Amino acid sequence: MVTVKIENLSYSYKDSATSVLHDISLSFSSGERVAIIGQNGTGKTTLTKHLNGILTPDTGRVLIDNVNVENKTTAEWASKVGYVFQNPNDQLFLDTVKKELVFGPSHLGIPKKEIQKRIRFVSELVGMQEELAEHPLNLTDSEKKILCNRGSFSYGSKRCDYGRADRWSGQVREIPVGKDS
Repeated sequence: MVTVKIENLSYSYKDSATSVLHDISLSFSSGERVAIIGQNGTGKTTLTKHLNGILTPDTGRVLIDNVNVENKTTAEWASKVGYVFQNPNDQLFLDTVKKELVFGPSHLGIPKKEIQKRIRFVSELVGMQEELAEHPLNLTDSEKKILCNRGSFSYGSKRCDYGRADRWSGQVREIPVGKDS
């Protein structure tokens, strides 16, 4: 189980005098369904980019299993914390679905046999065995999102599913982000 704890996180972009995130504290664990909600521009993406070190807080800290995110590189966190872009077209860049699934684990030094095992598992899990040779940009928008999401499982990430909160109505702990929160 992976536990995430955010303590008093504040963050401002370098070109802004205004804090995007101010004194955010929360915790959650794998297995929970958590929705970070808010209007456009309120800091939802900025907050999630702190979970694997893409961004680092001005003040406060992010702990994954009691380890400060700043103590490892984003690449080192990839096996524990997956990140799925909001627009899958921004994340897909190789010419086959299979290459997309192989890319991450191969750069983490995972043996080829293990990678093939993971690709088989992930493609069966989401019903994409027939699409492995397809160009990712030829997939439907839903398939692209599934590919990006499940692609991080091929890294071996142990994290909660990403998706629209309205699909899990009544089953999601909502975390509002923004000025009125």
